[in-house]
Amino acid sequence: MGQADQEWFPDLAGRRLNQLSWPEIEEHRDYIEQLLETFTVTTIHQRSRDERTLKASLTSLRRWVHEKLPDEAARSRVTVLRDDVEPGSEAQIDYGSGSSRRLLLSRIGMCSSGRPQATCI
Repeated sequence: MGQADQEWFPDLAGRRLNQLSWPEIEEHRDYIEQLLETFTVTTIHQRSRDERTLKASLTSLRRWVHEKLPDEAARSRVTVLRDDVEPGSEAQIDYGSGSSRRLLLSRIGMCSSGRPQATCI
């Protein structure tokens, strides 16, 4: 919020009004920190709701984690790159999405040149 906004709307300047569920989340801080080493915030939210009776929303938990535990939140955004694999040593399947899925059968083989060759059946 800019300086002019704070002067015109002082009641909206404090973010504390939007953080009503944070005290409840803070009660579970140790549990959340422990789970952040292994699980995503979404999984932590579900487990906290089921096992610890957390009533805060997923969005509130996300905001709390990003505000109170910024290092752990940044760690969850790290992408681990895989090593390159030899051509033809593994295959990937895309099952598609949406309501108009079509069944596509294919046979994937390797040419003697090492290039993939796909044949639709």
